[in-house]
Amino acid sequence: MKKLAEIIISREEADRINGFLNANSPEEYQGEDETIIHTAVFDDGYEVDVKCCGCDDESSWTEAVLFSPTGTECKCTEPAYEYTGEWTLEFCGITYCVIVKVG
Repeated sequence: MKKLAEIIISREEADRINGFLNANSPEEYQGEDETIIHTAVFDDGYEVDVKCCGCDDESSWTEAVLFSPTGTECKCTEPAYEYTGEWTLEFCGITYCVIVKVG
């Protein structure tokens, strides 16, 4: 079974995230204590957080994390360096697919 959700972010937010992902100097870095998160909620109560995770000394990275209805982390993707596009996580025979679009 496959479940699909969309997250639509603004052009400004996409540009901000891409700036962090492509940062080349300390003044451009997102910072280790800063995380940008957008959440997709599915009809079965599961949620996927798509994250841009900051660093103090290098460019940021991204991941998607699947949470159960009780908030337990079930699965996460490998680190990546793109925010928009398709994020897919499989858990208990269900494929959770989130598409992040700029709108």
